[in-house]
Amino acid sequence: MSEWISVKDRLPEARAVVLVTMKGALPCVCRQDWNGDWWMLGQYRNQRCRAEVTHWMPLPEPPKEVE
Repeated sequence: MSEWISVKDRLPEARAVVLVTMKGALPCVCRQDWNGDWWMLGQYRNQRCRAEVTHWMPLPEPPKEVE
């Protein structure tokens, strides 16, 4: 499992989809645009993150298909 990375230490590549934590909010899947704004994906699709993003991590690999 990946470790959380502080946004003060390093940011993900622009437009990479990652899991983020925010002050006062639950973790969610987001991407950061070229301007540095974070956007929530999934049920919050295309909604700008209003809380401050503090940490991020790459998404885990999906499970292997059961044959």
